[in-house]
Amino acid sequence: PLCDLCQSGFFGPQCQGDCPNCGLGTCNDGLTGDGTCNCSSPVVWGTYCDRVCPGGSPACHGNGTCSHGSSGTGKCTCKPGFFGEDCGMACPGDGKQVCAGHGTCDDGADGAGNCTCDYGFSGATCQNRCPGQGLPCSD
Repeated sequence: PLCDLCQSGFFGPQCQGDCPNCGLGTCNDGLTGDGTCNCSSPVVWGTYCDRVCPGGSPACHGNGTCSHGSSGTGKCTCKPGFFGEDCGMACPGDGKQVCAGHGTCDDGADGAGNCTCDYGFSGATCQNRCPGQGLPCSD
């Protein structure tokens, strides 16, 4: 016989499916459910919603977004100017701009946070203007 309503934790037209443990999420149960887990937080990921994104809450230290949800990867996508697996490190600069506004930072989850200076500038944060006109810097 067909069910009118499934008990919590069961799914399918005859309530024959048993939901998995969905960790920090909920099971898509009920007559029309399919037993998949729905992660209820933007910092939770994995098939069973049992993994937490890096960088605490908010995920990625608030400096990026995490691929969350049951089909997520748990990887951070950093905002410009931040780097590291958990986007927890800021690119160097002069306190106002990344790479003192005279270069680009190797940012992102796979970045190392190093500045590549524009022509005519040098230093770890591209803070030094090179002497002379049209001459490259020695460092």
